[in-house]
Amino acid sequence: VLNDAAVAIADHLAAGGGDVLYVDVDAHHGDGVEACFRDSPRVTTISLHQHPRSLFPHTGYPAEVGSGEGRGHSLNLALPEEVDDGGWLRALEAVLLPVARELRPSLIVSQHGADTHGRDPLADLAISVEAQHAAALVIRDTARQYAGGRWVALGGGGYDVADVVPRAWAAVAGAVAGIDLD
Repeated sequence: VLNDAAVAIADHLAAGGGDVLYVDVDAHHGDGVEACFRDSPRVTTISLHQHPRSLFPHTGYPAEVGSGEGRGHSLNLALPEEVDDGGWLRALEAVLLPVARELRPSLIVSQHGADTHGRDPLADLAISVEAQHAAALVIRDTARQYAGGRWVALGGGGYDVADVVPRAWAAVAGAVAGIDLD
């Protein structure tokens, strides 16, 4: 299994691209990308996830901030179980906007897991498709303002495959395409 986000970021850097901001709004900690780049100041990761005390892989505590030259470039927002749309979106905006303003990355890569949804059987968050769409819009607008519009949006986990995943990923695709969806 390949980590598509880490491969894309590594390719961007190898091709001479500038610094990258990775934003993971999946219910699980974005530990694969964070692990790949934890020592690098060229990649800053923001992971908004369910608190690791209650969800595998039990990583992503706020004290995990990177190491070596990358210290301070791993930001873990471990949210309580049952967090709702308002709290989740406030956390994203409170961290994403000032970090992007400071870094001015050449690229934003985001991973949009549908497993944050309240009906997902593996996680315990209470996020709606509407909030997932709003998060994609916030990330898109942040990329436009601080990264010259350069944004790669990737799908992620989600285990209510009949009712939630298609709607959540359509909402993200709509945000990418600039189409408003109900």
